[in-house]
Amino acid sequence: MRKNDGFLPLLNIIRQHWRLLLFCSCCCAVAAFLVAKYYIHPKYRADVMIYIGRLKYDNPESDTQKTLPRTPSHEDPNAILSRELYVGSQLVFDYTELAKSRMVLNKAKEKILKENPKYLVPFSMESSMRKNTRLLTLSVTAEDPEAACYIANTLSDVFGEEISTLLEMQKFKSIDRAKKAVKTYPRPWLFAHIAFFISGGLGILFFVLKGIFDTCFHTSEQIARALNLPVIGSVPTDREMAKHSVATEADIGHIVTLNNDQTQKRFGIREAFWGIRTNLLYSDLHSQEGARIIALTSALPGEGKTFVATNLAVTLADFGHRTLIINCDLRKPALSIALNVYNKVGLVNVLVDHYPVKDALCKNLFDRKLDALLCGPIPLNPLKLLDSAEFKGLLQEMRKEYDYIILDTPPCLEVSDGICLGKMADGIIVVSRLEVLREDNAVALNDLLQQAKVTPIGMVINGVPAHRNGYYRGHYGQEKSKTESTN
Repeated sequence: MRKNDGFLPLLNIIRQHWRLLLFCSCCCAVAAFLVAKYYIHPKYRADVMIYIGRLKYDNPESDTQKTLPRTPSHEDPNAILSRELYVGSQLVFDYTELAKSRMVLNKAKEKILKENPKYLVPFSMESSMRKNTRLLTLSVTAEDPEAACYIANTLSDVFGEEISTLLEMQKFKSIDRAKKAVKTYPRPWLFAHIAFFISGGLGILFFVLKGIFDTCFHTSEQIARALNLPVIGSVPTDREMAKHSVATEADIGHIVTLNNDQTQKRFGIREAFWGIRTNLLYSDLHSQEGARIIALTSALPGEGKTFVATNLAVTLADFGHRTLIINCDLRKPALSIALNVYNKVGLVNVLVDHYPVKDALCKNLFDRKLDALLCGPIPLNPLKLLDSAEFKGLLQEMRKEYDYIILDTPPCLEVSDGICLGKMADGIIVVSRLEVLREDNAVALNDLLQQAKVTPIGMVINGVPAHRNGYYRGHYGQEKSKTESTN
């Protein structure tokens, strides 16, 4: 996620992954429902409501009241009211704490063990007073609903006996005995809702954090804005190639611009290279005399530089242009694999051993006006060879025989060969792949190009999702395939 993009990338991340988020949330909700329904032991709650009357000495006719000292008649009524309120609030705490006391619980257990031992099961008990009333509620929770009711009623009886003895209550009565326990835990639907929203929230948080800490570019607009270069082509991703390609020189060995039965389903990629060729025709590149030398480079390995170079060369040859592609990546040559050709001699033999160029070329590849000059043996100092007068003279010689010369160069940020070759070429094209190029790489590439005073004619974005190329790819591509297959 770029720093100046605001919250829009976060929304795009959620929009891109909403199906996955929804699926995971539903799975978690179903799992939580099943666990709550069939795995967790349910718990039931039984409530008893108790009415607690006055203390015996609150009755003016009682003997206890007669022995108590009377309040002076001149005492402030507000003070009397405050004292009574204080005593009342203290009694509330007394009732609730006494109900939870160990004495009451032990006597209740002894009574249950003596009368009906089967109901003596693990339980928890809570007590609470209703506000502005003398009603006390005892709540018992247990896994057996009948046991919960029995324990609650027994606790009510024992509590009544104890409170009458200790506090000399005048009136005490259980006005609402426990008859049926209510299932309180677990609630499967509540578990499912909680799991759904928690899993969805965690999924969103994961993708948001991934978007914050992920500095890779995910859209063509982000790369174009970071490199400040015109986009002369966007190559869509091919699912079939993705099965066989790896991160190192993505999509090597796949010439998809050939017009045959195997490439009919890849019309979108062929159309992308046709567009690149058209943009080259209207670029400033054609102000030069003789062959146009185009150097293709990238910031990092694995961005599909060789794939773009080979398919662009085939496309140019397909339109009748005499095209030469030279493997200038003398450190990790991959052109022979991409073109599926092999030759013992190559560029290194021409420069070092003065081997004849015509004998080192692989001519008329794919029955087109396409020649290739491979690497040959890997040299000890590739940069010295590429920056030599012999190589510059070779390019000038080849200008007279070809319309286009494509240079497949190493990545710029890995070695300096790419920038050196870019200065010799009439134009340089930067190949960038989505999900590979990072923000720091783009900054370093910009600085490198400015220091070398090299201005690329444009950039090709590789690995663009196919649906971003519009419906023309699928519609006209399919119709053309059907027409050609019919003919």
